[in-house]
Amino acid sequence: SLAGSLLRKMQDFPTFLTKINMNKNLLRFPIMLVILVVPIFAFAASGAGLTPASPLYFLDNLFERASLFFTFNSETKTQKFINFAEERVAEVEILTQKGATALLNKPVANYQENVALAMQEVQRVQQKERAQVLFNSIAESTSRHEGILIAVKEQAPDETKTLLEEALTTSRKANQQALQEIESLRTKVGQLESEVETLKTALEEEKRKNIAVLPQDELGATKPSLLPIRTQADRGVQISPIYSRNEDKQIIPTPTAPSTSIQPKEKIE
Repeated sequence: SLAGSLLRKMQDFPTFLTKINMNKNLLRFPIMLVILVVPIFAFAASGAGLTPASPLYFLDNLFERASLFFTFNSETKTQKFINFAEERVAEVEILTQKGATALLNKPVANYQENVALAMQEVQRVQQKERAQVLFNSIAESTSRHEGILIAVKEQAPDETKTLLEEALTTSRKANQQALQEIESLRTKVGQLESEVETLKTALEEEKRKNIAVLPQDELGATKPSLLPIRTQADRGVQISPIYSRNEDKQIIPTPTAPSTSIQPKEKIE
């Protein structure tokens, strides 16, 4: 009946409310995730990035560490360390421009860490050509960082100059080391190329020598017979001349000797 149906619905109402509350709890985490993540991507898209002045700065470092955790290639990981160092220098510049030099400790320390890790990780790259490209990237980046840090140091108050000088020392040291590694790799690559050319020349010379000593029949020519042609005289057979000369020196046929072959006997009846 209608009354019974309404009664059952009223009894199920508390259960319905419980389900709504559970769904709210389930939806709460995705909503919070969107609220936290969207601003980060917005900052990244604009090129400004997050600074220690932002309450969401810890998420920036968190995502960087997660990215490194899932990176297993030394070449890719080295490039990420270089990019992270670029971001820290940009943060130092922005904080100095805004007068928030009291917050420089964290980005400066993180900058030094990323530069050191980049120099450490690039040593694990096996291919010398790829390692040379990465060292070039480190040298160019640290040279650019040095110019930014010098300008920042001139604007910063005295209490932060020591901190910025440490960052400059890290940048200069990495730059010098990268340049030395580049020169060393160039020398090694040049030596390898020279060795390869020497081996190619030796192989070509060996090939020419092998061709020179090959028998004529292996080179495609017909090998002459080494057995002399044996004549009838060589086999001990005496051949009488067909013609001879008489007393008047006229050529006359030589009489043929009678045949000595055995004729078959006639059958005696």
